[in-house]
Amino acid sequence: MKNKIIFLDVDGVLCPLNSGGQLPEHIMDRFANMVNRFGYTVVLSSSWREYQNSLNKINHALMYKGVDLFDYVPPKTSKCAAISKWLDLHEEGNEDHERIEKYVVLDDDYTLGNTFPDNFVLCKNKIFDVEAEEGVVRILEGD
Repeated sequence: MKNKIIFLDVDGVLCPLNSGGQLPEHIMDRFANMVNRFGYTVVLSSSWREYQNSLNKINHALMYKGVDLFDYVPPKTSKCAAISKWLDLHEEGNEDHERIEKYVVLDDDYTLGNTFPDNFVLCKNKIFDVEAEEGVVRILEGD
């Protein structure tokens, strides 16, 4: 595992809310190019983790773009609690994992900013656009 983590939501980030579950090529390209350029690790925090078909779909779409889905947060719990639990399990590092240096929660739900105020990027336009990309890079690459 690389030590800069993106907790990824899908709906309203990679998948426009009115797209019927489609993952637009240009959005997937923007996300994949950023992840591959900087070597970020992707952990799925989306409700897509709850359904095998959806999990397979996003995993395949990311793999097609050269992005490995490293893990997903625990299912059957709220997103905030699941991300916090995942961080608790991985934050200290161990023989299998490097210590997490930085992380960002990338989501279209503004309420997550209350729990992760310094590590949150809101997809204001309900899509992963240039502004969201710049926010992710600023948090993960900044001092």
